[in-house]
Amino acid sequence: MQHINILDCTLRDGGYVNNWQFGVDNIKMILRKLNEAGINIIECGFLSKKNYPTPQQSIYYDISDINNLLGNESRNNVACMINYGEFNSKQLPKYIGYGVDTIRVAFHKKDMHEAIRLCSEIKRKGYKIFIQPMSTTLYSSNELSFIIRNANKMQANALYIVDSFGTMREADVLRLLKTYQNSLNKDIAIGFHSHNNLQLSFPNAQKILQQQSKHNIIIDSSVFGMGRGAGNLCTELLTMHLNEAYGCNYQIVPILEIIDNCLNSIFIKTPWGYSVPYYVASINQCHPNYATYLINKQTLGVKEINVILSQIPQENRKAYNPTLIETLYQQYQERNIDDAQTLQDIKQLIGEQPLLILAPGKSLKTQFQEISNFININHPLTIAVNFNPNKLNANIIFISNLKRSNTLTNLQQKTVIATSNLSLSNCLKVNYSTLTNPGQLESDNATLMLLKLLYNIGIKEVYIAGFDGFTADIHNNYADDNLINTTSTEGFTQRNKNISQQLQSITQYLNVHFLTNTLYTNNEQ
Repeated sequence: MQHINILDCTLRDGGYVNNWQFGVDNIKMILRKLNEAGINIIECGFLSKKNYPTPQQSIYYDISDINNLLGNESRNNVACMINYGEFNSKQLPKYIGYGVDTIRVAFHKKDMHEAIRLCSEIKRKGYKIFIQPMSTTLYSSNELSFIIRNANKMQANALYIVDSFGTMREADVLRLLKTYQNSLNKDIAIGFHSHNNLQLSFPNAQKILQQQSKHNIIIDSSVFGMGRGAGNLCTELLTMHLNEAYGCNYQIVPILEIIDNCLNSIFIKTPWGYSVPYYVASINQCHPNYATYLINKQTLGVKEINVILSQIPQENRKAYNPTLIETLYQQYQERNIDDAQTLQDIKQLIGEQPLLILAPGKSLKTQFQEISNFININHPLTIAVNFNPNKLNANIIFISNLKRSNTLTNLQQKTVIATSNLSLSNCLKVNYSTLTNPGQLESDNATLMLLKLLYNIGIKEVYIAGFDGFTADIHNNYADDNLINTTSTEGFTQRNKNISQQLQSITQYLNVHFLTNTLYTNNEQ
């Protein structure tokens, strides 16, 4: 009868969420609690020469770094992963009889032959070797036969079915499982690693467990499902199922303590889990980072995200290419029009009045009185950016964001300036592409685009309120909670820096006065 093992990959696959910055204390705590839970195999993270990790990360430059960290923390099998091409086997010492005893080698189909040679070299050094052909459904029968033959020849310890993008259905899983069962030596375990884009990780794992097999089975999971995008199969769900259905004796409370003491604080800053955009990435069979990139733009609805993902060439879908997705995004947004007359109309509309831009930051509420006093004294023309303020009257609404435009109401009495990427009628339409800064991160920040528009029509001076900058507490970023977006907070510091740099360029030609507190750099601070 098959023996079932759980491999927990929280410290490795979960690290895609927080750049593996768990911290030494949390890494040790997670190791300790997974041991208390009785998890069979614990993956500590990546072994990589690609970068120089800090001691706070679960990425390691040398296997001795892991063994020194482990100390007496682990009583179970301990694994780490090598992405093919990131570590030379010549730099791997022979297994010393303790510490990390299992190495998983993950590889793309194009690297299959070289990766198999790497697996053989690692096996000869005394380690258990787990072979991980990513996106296993992409391999032909002949290619799978090649991998299986070599797994048998080197006496590998496990060969995996890997659902890299969460696209496998039950039929796919059972077909691959049968292929492995028919040809793989019975002493080699069959592993299953999945992602939860279609919420099929758990049912697919259950289906594998239900099949009678002469092989041992290894199911990968992570605590709280922590992992990039839609995340992984949850360790706490898998252990409960194995306890109830297969008479196992995993301890659930230590796993819940990991969630409580470590992962909840990460989840608040950078959430993961099933979402419609990641579902769309899955049905387009493309890398989840493409969906993440478009989600973080916070300018598109799911319909538009689906259109852009469908335009990714097939040969580029599995490996993430940030330049490509930015190009496709810009091409989708750029709907060039002749706006020469519109620019003249906007200039005439503004005239010589003082201008006040109302961005949607929280300071519109916290510094409401100061803004009101300025309006009462100076009587400016007010332009709101991608929203319609409740208590502060906006004479003009500037809209560049499709997602925001779909939620705006009661604009009948407002003058609307919209960029050409939007299908709005009864508005002053201006060219989207002339207001962005291609190649710059945050190139389509709406307030920056408005400032550039004003500069282009000859405005010399503006006042701004509510252009606050982003903080990790998402509830302090917007004047209206309905404007809170779902983007990751992990990159807010860099986002503030990028916007500050572009603002500095604009303020060389346009005199900008901040009425409210801001994190952005400007000449007056």
